[in-house]
Amino acid sequence: MNKDEYVIVSKTNLLQKIEKLKLDPIFERYRHNNEIHNGHSPQDLRLKAIIEGKIIELENILSNSIELIPEIEKAFDEGSHFKEKWFKEVSLLNSDIIIKEPNVENYINQLKLDI
Repeated sequence: MNKDEYVIVSKTNLLQKIEKLKLDPIFERYRHNNEIHNGHSPQDLRLKAIIEGKIIELENILSNSIELIPEIEKAFDEGSHFKEKWFKEVSLLNSDIIIKEPNVENYINQLKLDI
């Protein structure tokens, strides 16, 4: 796996961008022209299509995204199972080994993401 393969995006940020795009004046102008003039200019049609494309693109990014915290919790669970197996095997050889239990809550709370 390429380490540059994945990125973290802010769900809140994407949702805000989607809402902002949905409030673009083109949609009101499009509705107004449809009711009053029974038609649209080619420029309005093109602009509306571009904005709708951006909205669909951002919604697709969200729908294909995986939430970070549950993935971290899964990784901790997998690591704990590995640790338990390793500890059982090693403790047969040396009874003085002490392994600290990782704490997923502390890790997640201390996780600093600047996104």
